[in-house]
Amino acid sequence: METQEFDEELQETNRIYKEIGDLNTKELLELQGAITQIKENSQKEKKENTLAWLEQSVISVLKDYAEEIGGTFNSEDDEAGNRIITLRNDGGFDIDSENVRLRMALSVASYTYIGYGDGKSVLNLTYDPIVIGK
Repeated sequence: METQEFDEELQETNRIYKEIGDLNTKELLELQGAITQIKENSQKEKKENTLAWLEQSVISVLKDYAEEIGGTFNSEDDEAGNRIITLRNDGGFDIDSENVRLRMALSVASYTYIGYGDGKSVLNLTYDPIVIGK
């Protein structure tokens, strides 16, 4: 059984609001800078955690699949920080209902491209760690 008390948290929040109301303009500007830094650090940590999860849970599945089908695997990050995985194969991609891990890896992708280029089938998956981490 889990019990959580929110009264203390609410009281602390009210105390913080009162302290903020007592700040002068200079102090408010300093606080704004600190809040911005905290948010940036939090976002960065969340992104790093999501990329670590992606590596362990998704990218490893895609590497295994590429090896299984005799294809090639490529991983790179774009300028926005998205992880882009490209699989290439001579024979196409068979994804059946039995391969639950691969289907999970596909469903987490923010963008999926399936095509043909340079004589090979191409599966391109883009993973946005900010979207996944929400």
